[in-house]
Amino acid sequence: AGTRTINRLFYVEIDPSKTVDHCISLLDCNITAPEKHLIWELERAGHLDGIAWGKPLDDGTPTIAFTFENDEDPIGLSVELFSLDIDTLPYAPLWEESDL
Repeated sequence: AGTRTINRLFYVEIDPSKTVDHCISLLDCNITAPEKHLIWELERAGHLDGIAWGKPLDDGTPTIAFTFENDEDPIGLSVELFSLDIDTLPYAPLWEESDL
């Protein structure tokens, strides 16, 4: 029996106005940590090693591929594909232009 690992992904909303780049020390920086929300969790042998967009399903539903590394497995790597319901995912405009 190998070691079990709990892999987790969190959604964190980043506010560009609350960055720490202006702080000389985090001990003296008056910034609160952003909220994080667990959006995915999987317990399995091996740890999450990579994430990439997968091939869309025949109906156009987007997918995301997770790769897991497991040193105890002779192959050493497994890939799992998950379908996504994009309309239910939170949206954060991270790549839009900002005034910063």
